[in-house]
Amino acid sequence: MRGPLRLVLLASLAGWACGVGPVPEQAPPAGRVAQGDAEAIAAAIREIIQAYDSGDADRLNKVYADDFIDLSEGAPTHAGPAAREAAATRLRDTFSRYAARLDRSTDEIHVDRDIAYARGRVTLTLTPKDGGAPSVVDRRILEVWRKGRDGSWRITRAMDNVEGGRP
Repeated sequence: MRGPLRLVLLASLAGWACGVGPVPEQAPPAGRVAQGDAEAIAAAIREIIQAYDSGDADRLNKVYADDFIDLSEGAPTHAGPAAREAAATRLRDTFSRYAARLDRSTDEIHVDRDIAYARGRVTLTLTPKDGGAPSVVDRRILEVWRKGRDGSWRITRAMDNVEGGRP
């Protein structure tokens, strides 16, 4: 393949690899709609915090989409129904042994139509129910959210890790 067609194809592939694609025919509505979606995600995040603090694994598990993929640091990757079940089992076990307190800061929420991401930090304080000193877990988090047909936002991908030291 030679000439202009090759250049167009290479430019298209390079743009796709860099996250730059063709300009959509219509831009998503700006203003209140996008802000409304970001606020809906922020409200779901507040629900997550309340569910953690009350030790309600079933309430927490409702925020995950059916195709949820869990990419937690130090754990195997779980996908789909197995990811939701693994999360529910892990949460029930944690809440049976510890009183939990979740502090979360959200650095950004970016919405693009029916997909969004939220990036931030969490501090989870776990106090043993049978006594003992609490343990504290600090993580950076990145979540991909998707808006369902019913208008609700659910987490479809979640990743967490520990911030490393300076290089």
